[in-house]
Amino acid sequence: MRQEWDIDSSRTFFFAEAGAQYYDVIEELIQPFMGLIHDTMASLVEYALGDAGKKPPGGNVTVLDVGSGSGAEALRVLARFPEAQIVSVDFSESMNAEFKKKLDSAFPGAIESGQVKLLESDFFSPACEPQTLCGHLGNPETGYDAVLCGFMLHHYPYDAKREAYQRMHDVLRDGGTLVHGDLFSFGSERLARWAHAFGEQWIQGSFSAVSDDVRSAMAGVGHRPEDVLAQWIDHWNNTHVLDALENILPNVRPETSQSSPLSCRAALSAAGFRESGCPFRLWDAGVLWAWR
Repeated sequence: MRQEWDIDSSRTFFFAEAGAQYYDVIEELIQPFMGLIHDTMASLVEYALGDAGKKPPGGNVTVLDVGSGSGAEALRVLARFPEAQIVSVDFSESMNAEFKKKLDSAFPGAIESGQVKLLESDFFSPACEPQTLCGHLGNPETGYDAVLCGFMLHHYPYDAKREAYQRMHDVLRDGGTLVHGDLFSFGSERLARWAHAFGEQWIQGSFSAVSDDVRSAMAGVGHRPEDVLAQWIDHWNNTHVLDALENILPNVRPETSQSSPLSCRAALSAAGFRESGCPFRLWDAGVLWAWR
């Protein structure tokens, strides 16, 4: 990862390599109603490109998926727009392998035909500059219809998020939409402390009754639930953006002190997005929706 952002990638993104094979089945253990959040993100894209009259449902839409992981949002968009062209970006070889496995099962031939491209790259690298990303489209001059970004940017300081928003804006066509699902802090000390405690209790409680399927998935790569739990609790307490107000909690880094939906909307506006909002909020998770 870029050194400017001072990210300890092996600790911050431990799940990308070590737990990619069972990440999908563990998501609900670490974030309440994760499936609902994925569905909401895909539905917002569907509305923006379908019901809003931009492009007909099932049309040849183009989508950039940033931090695509195992493809949770992209696969849902493909279910709604089977002919969509999708370019996904993720630096993790293991996550890309899981995404490819799902694509081969649900949409055979999508990769071979070039309909879906999996780029193993850091989104902040030269390989993901807007002009380069648009070059993957059949008509690069038009830009993407939509950009998806799910649960990636909260790992980075605010300045990195601003750079990401600028890149996302610059790859979109006029009228294109950004759907950004992530963890967002509260502008309130009381809410921040409550949400943080709730999240830790949720993880602890979820792992106290791990299903046989999850245990089997973990055992398949030599992991024990208690060890995975310890990693996620450490992640929650030390590499998780906790609050918009600086120094409220001892493990909040100063550079992440502007991570509320309001400050993110200011960054979206500065990047050139003409309108944005937060149509979905659930504890510390939320979805920002913006239009170029």
